[in-house]
Amino acid sequence: MPAARSNRDRILQISRWLAVTFPTPYPTTVRCVKKIAAPPGVKGVERRIGCQGETYQDGRKIIIRIAVRRGIPRMSTVDTLLHEWAHALLADQEQEAIGGHDVAWGKAFGKIYHRYIDDGGYKASEDY
Repeated sequence: MPAARSNRDRILQISRWLAVTFPTPYPTTVRCVKKIAAPPGVKGVERRIGCQGETYQDGRKIIIRIAVRRGIPRMSTVDTLLHEWAHALLADQEQEAIGGHDVAWGKAFGKIYHRYIDDGGYKASEDY
């Protein structure tokens, strides 16, 4: 597969690699957006200064939204995707909402980050 030219294409490429390497308990969709606002069902618009990603569940589906726009370095966007994927991995374990940063999340994030950074995932994901 040719190298991703845009940040959006690279995020989607990495998300396909993550789906194979770290399957989530429910179908997971990654959406690239310009700005993170309130998730569906939340009244009003929540202003989230500096927020680059979020993960939420919609029934038995997981939605990850990643802010991809000028001014956000590619590696920062990739880090955000890896962070949010760790939340998605634990979707069947987190009781009230996806989003806790407990020990289980830390271990999941560490495992994903290690595979991506140290074990060549950044290179392997280029084939997705």
